[in-house]
Amino acid sequence: MTERQPPTRACPTSHRSHHPRKAPLSHLPGHRAAPRPPTPPVAGPVPPARPGPSSADREPGRVRRSLSPGGPDEEERDGGTAYEVRQDRHEGGRGGTCFFGTKAYYAEQAGAEAVVVMNQGNTPDREELLVADATSVDEPIPGAPGPVTHGIPVVGASSQDGLSLAEDGSTAYVNVLPAETRTDHNVIAELPGENPDDVVMAGAHLDSVIEGPGINDNGSGSAAILETALMMAGTEPQNTLRFAWWAAEEQGLVGSADYVAGLSQEERDRIALYTNYDMVGSPNYVFMVYDADESTFPAPEGVTIPEGSEAVEDVYESYYTAIGEPYDDTEFSGRSDYEAFILADFPSGGLFTGAEVVKTEEQAAIWGGTAGEQFNPCYHLACDTYENNDTTRSR
Repeated sequence: MTERQPPTRACPTSHRSHHPRKAPLSHLPGHRAAPRPPTPPVAGPVPPARPGPSSADREPGRVRRSLSPGGPDEEERDGGTAYEVRQDRHEGGRGGTCFFGTKAYYAEQAGAEAVVVMNQGNTPDREELLVADATSVDEPIPGAPGPVTHGIPVVGASSQDGLSLAEDGSTAYVNVLPAETRTDHNVIAELPGENPDDVVMAGAHLDSVIEGPGINDNGSGSAAILETALMMAGTEPQNTLRFAWWAAEEQGLVGSADYVAGLSQEERDRIALYTNYDMVGSPNYVFMVYDADESTFPAPEGVTIPEGSEAVEDVYESYYTAIGEPYDDTEFSGRSDYEAFILADFPSGGLFTGAEVVKTEEQAAIWGGTAGEQFNPCYHLACDTYENNDTTRSR
């Protein structure tokens, strides 16, 4: 799942707001609503930035993998560029209301030579180093919602590193590598049905973050829809089934966005709905369904839920109810490959077993696992190996 932040309040953009609707769910007895996942901050190198020497190679007091918003004096050191730190203080401090790519865009327009975005630090799960991308921007910036590129380095920092950088006279060193362009490919498979003009799509991203192998994120989702496709290969479905394995989701939802953008109007008219599977094997799991009817989580400002998405949610909920499996809602945020489909007004939905959010005591009482630990303890880390994937969750 990409670490992309939907705006938490309206930016000065042309995005439409969506007013919550109230609708009952067929939850099983004993169901508990999960706490609303925090909106994950994002930042990252565009062009790519990589840390310079490790902290062990630096003099005391220098900050690991951080970059200032620019300054008058630059010097080359240890293969990186040093920048004097300035901090723009504003009401609300860290955080804000727009995509971080938007912040970087306007910072560059204002003359910044580089941008550092620090984690908020207001809760334990918002203290770590931010490692993601800053390619998503709000309208009316050209290219919105992205992916877009910046002409200056944009990197993330942990909350502690950000506070250190905010001290007077702080200096940061980053090795900024040359930008490069790589070509990746979506993989699409289709099983024709009796009705060729009603295409039901299921998708999962095939890539991982650079930091780890991504066996849960998103080998689990990719394997789940592959197994589904193999099981249905000999059937004669009523609707045409299309399975998609997306490229470069972790780089800014690139593959799915390119696919939707390339559809002709005739091809768009054939697609009945899209379902998304991003992390369905989390070891400290909760079974979750995208909350299209907003019965638990109002959609973030700027996210409009396409008509028909509630029916997709109802199908998943009816199935869990039929087999006696408790389930919960997860925010319909567009924080994965279904974003391109909801922006194009395709009914959408999906399943999720959790990422960086910490499991509560109430959730552990229902689904087991360990309270106080993340649903996916190795989310976007090198330890996201086969041992981090619970294959029973993705059946």
